[in-house]
Order: sequence, then structure tokens, then C-alpha cells
Amino acid sequence: MKDEPKVSILIPTFNRPKFLNKSLMSAVMQSYKNIEIVICDDSTNYESKQVVSKYMKRYKNIRYYFNNGPLGKFGLNNMNRCYKLSKGKYINFLNDDDKFHENKIMKMVECIQGYKNISLVTSHRGIIDKNDKVLRDINATKRIKYVNRPISGREVARTIFSRGNFIGEPTTVLFKKEHINKFGRLWGKQFCALVDIAAWLQLLSKGRFIYLSDTLSYFRIHDKQNTNKSSITRMFSIEWKELNYYAYKIGIINTNEYKQFLIQWKGEHSNIKA
Repeated sequence: MKDEPKVSILIPTFNRPKFLNKSLMSAVMQSYKNIEIVICDDSTNYESKQVVSKYMKRYKNIRYYFNNGPLGKFGLNNMNRCYKLSKGKYINFLNDDDKFHENKIMKMVECIQGYKNISLVTSHRGIIDKNDKVLRDINATKRIKYVNRPISGREVARTIFSRGNFIGEPTTVLFKKEHINKFGRLWGKQFCALVDIAAWLQLLSKGRFIYLSDTLSYFRIHDKQNTNKSSITRMFSIEWKELNYYAYKIGIINTNEYKQFLIQWKGEHSNIKA
């Protein structure tokens, strides 16, 4: 590529040195070279720091920040510290237990540079287990019908509310930094559990979207994820209701769709007050 703007790969981490090693390896092995890697560490020990130190001796584009313990909000504050410290034109988070394909950044930068008014690019993502075994797609990871071409942000936003987060986790998406001041903040509210969906909706309001059919990242499923905690699950449910309400208020979904959502939500979450 003639024009290679800087891309910030942001890795917020917490007490997962073995997975972090694999994630960081996939970042430094990117075929796209104009990158910076920013790691902010919420860990309660120095094991992750030791992992990163080995890489920093060889790779000069890594910046590491130790937080002396968790910054709070289930890792959200750590994500936003990474974001604040980033210097790239484009941003791609990398969860500390996920992995990139070696051509991920290159292909996504080519895409976002090659079309007008693109605010985010995503792709098919594979699922792996704790041993890196590739698992079958689930409904949320199956490829969508319209691939490799721009789609209007509003159309994609509507699809989120009918299908769920098909766009993917933070690892999956490359986006323009200029469109977001604080990750996960939408309609005047800071979301904590559905931080990714809130961010995607913010970006979709700023421009168009492209989904690449290639598998360019891998989402790891294991028993130590935050999503397995009951408090997070409850927050997911409450924030999903809030997102649907705001989507109704600004016309992304219509009255009948919102009523159907409420009926379904109340049936599934009768024990939650929100």
C-alpha cells in the first residue's frame, strides 16, 4: 500500500498471561507495518508484564502501562485508558484472549481507504477454544448475506436489533478514531456490558459499513471470561432493553417491533427490574 496511516492495536489485559502471549504474537506478526500496540494492564500480579517485556525487547512499537490493579467497570475503564493513549488514525482493539489473522489490519485498512464514507469494517470471525481448536460457527458468527461491499449504517443498525451483534466483539472491528471520543458511550450514556454494540451504533451513525467474508480474527471461548459472571449477564439484559428503547425513540425500529421486543424481554427476564 502506498498510503499506510497508523493503526493502533489496543490490548486491555487482566490476569491472562498465557492467552495474552498468543494475542500479542498475532499483533506483532501483522503484515501491515505502520502499527502501534498499546497494552494497558489491570492485572493483580506481574505475570503479564513479564510476557510483554520479552516482546518489547524486540518490537519498538509496543507501549505498556501497568495500572496497579483493576481500574473498574468490568474492564471498561482499562479499555478507555488504552483508547485515550492511542495515536493512530484507525483503531482495532484486541481482547487479550483473542487472536488476529496475520493479514487482518492490511485487508481492513485497504477496505476503509478504498471506499468513501466508511466508518467501520468487520469480518467473519472464527471461534476457538482454550487450546486454539477452531469450533463451529454459532448464529452470531455466521456470515451475513451482503459481504465485501458498503452498506448503509442505518440498515446495519436495524439488523443488530433483529439479529443481535453479528458485527462482532471489539477484536473484530477496525474503525476511524475520529468518530468516537469514548468507547461505549452512546446517546449520553456510558454502557458497560454492551459496550461493543453501543460503539458500533455510534459508528454506524457516522458512515457506512463493510463486512469482509474472510476470517480475519478469532474469538476465544473459555471458562474465565467476564461473560460467564451472573452480574454481567444481568447487566447485558438491562442494557439491551435500554438500547432497544433508544432505537425506538430515534426511529431505527418501529412501534410494532418495539412492542414485540418488550413482550419477549419480559417473558425471558421476568425477575429483572429495569
